[in-house]
Amino acid sequence: MYGALILACVVFFWAAVPLLLMARARLNAPWWFVIAAATGAGWMLANAAVFFQQAGTDEERVEELACFEHPESAANNPEVLSENETEVVNPCGIGDWIPAHYKPVRGLLYGPLYLVGCALPYWLIFGRRSAPGLTRRIVWLAVAALVIEWAATVGECIHPLLFGQVCPMTDPYVYPPVTIALAFLLSWIIATQVLERFDRRHNARSVG
Repeated sequence: MYGALILACVVFFWAAVPLLLMARARLNAPWWFVIAAATGAGWMLANAAVFFQQAGTDEERVEELACFEHPESAANNPEVLSENETEVVNPCGIGDWIPAHYKPVRGLLYGPLYLVGCALPYWLIFGRRSAPGLTRRIVWLAVAALVIEWAATVGECIHPLLFGQVCPMTDPYVYPPVTIALAFLLSWIIATQVLERFDRRHNARSVG
């Protein structure tokens, strides 16, 4: 249950800032409201996730301590012997708890950082007066770049090859805006500096 609640906090944060920017674009919500709401959402959800993580850890601690106090109640098979090896089975766990820490200051940075990460796509989609074809091309390229970035991250988490520490170092409240910003920056460079030049050269040759 606690794992699902932690995941819900992360997913709600991922959705909060894009929804606030859509409210800015569609309903003309003031910027002070968007910034304040994003900051508050990041702070509340990040610390709520820590609360749920600590609650889950406390529950595991109580269950393991109760198991050690009454080992007869557990399905305890302490020693399994075979011809070549000896295996010790511990049904009570190892008591290795990693406490989570609240983020009273750092949590205030998550929302503004996510807004900065979404600033480029917001400008490209809603603020920049560009041809519809160019905007559509940038968005599709950014979606493709995001899929590649997240597929590489998930692949490294499942089967670490190049960057074995990428999962422990990945903060779910920091990593998404960074990947969004990189994806749209890369797509903008490809669309405006590579594909448009290719189109101009192709059209020039066709006219010539």
